[in-house]
Amino acid sequence: AKAAWANALALGIVEDCDIGNPGTVSLPEINERRQLSLSLAQMDEVDSASMDSLARGLPQSLEELQLSFEGCANVGDETVRVLMQGLPDNLRVLSLDFLGCRGITDTGIEHLALSFPPQTQKLTLHFDNCTSVTSIGLRALAEKLPNSLQYFHGTFGGTEINDTFHSLSDLRHAVSADQSLSARLRKWMASTPQILQPARR
Repeated sequence: AKAAWANALALGIVEDCDIGNPGTVSLPEINERRQLSLSLAQMDEVDSASMDSLARGLPQSLEELQLSFEGCANVGDETVRVLMQGLPDNLRVLSLDFLGCRGITDTGIEHLALSFPPQTQKLTLHFDNCTSVTSIGLRALAEKLPNSLQYFHGTFGGTEINDTFHSLSDLRHAVSADQSLSARLRKWMASTPQILQPARR
C-alpha cells in the first residue's frame, strides 16, 4: 500500500487511484490506519501541488506519521505550508525529514511552527543541509511548539545552526543563549566608539 502512495503521487492521483472509475478507490479509503511511514525521497514530482494532494489524501484516522522528503529538489517554504495545513488533527507522533531540501528557509520553519496538530506529543524534525535555515527559524519553532509536546528531536547540521537538539529543553536553551549573545553584542556595539578610518590622499 505504501508503494501505491508514491506511485499515485507521481501520477497526480493520490485521492483517486482508479482513474477508470473516478471516486471509487481513494488512498484514504484503502489506508484507514493509525500509523503510516512513507518515503518520497529524491522525487522531483514532490512540489506544492502534489503535496496538497498528498496532505488531503492522508487518512484522518492517523495518529503516527513519518514522512521523508530527503533530497526533493522542489520542496520549499510553500510546500511545507501546504503539508502542515493538511495534517490530520488526531496526530500524536510526527516525524518529518527534509534533509537537503535547500528551498526551505526560515519562512518554511515558521509555517511549520504555526501549524502543528494540537495533540502532537512526539516530534522529530530533520533539516540538515537546508542551508537557508537560520537561528530566526529556530526561534520561531521554539516559541510555537504545541503545549502537548512531550518529546522533541531535531537535527540542523549543515545550516547556520549546525546543531542537534535531543529535547525541547535543549532547543529552548539554545534559543535563549542565542538571544542573550545577540543582546550583549548589540550593547557592546552601541557602547563602542566607531573607529575612524584615515582619509585617503
